[in-house]
Amino acid sequence: MIGVPDIMKKMGIGRDRALEILKSGEFPIKKLGRRYVVHEDVFDKWLRGEMAPTKVQKRESELQLLRTRK
Repeated sequence: MIGVPDIMKKMGIGRDRALEILKSGEFPIKKLGRRYVVHEDVFDKWLRGEMAPTKVQKRESELQLLRTRK
């Protein structure tokens, strides 16, 4: 399971944006106490574009921009 700090590192984004991505409904998350987490394999598939929920398609250009910044 990975949380907000891990997502921030992987994507090179801030805390607010990482929380927004987690809460977007694009993949299943769990709330453990005050922490939001997602299974690392699910997140990595989503990040690589192998998972195609409907909301991902709307943000594809924004995600592509984030990927090129790395």
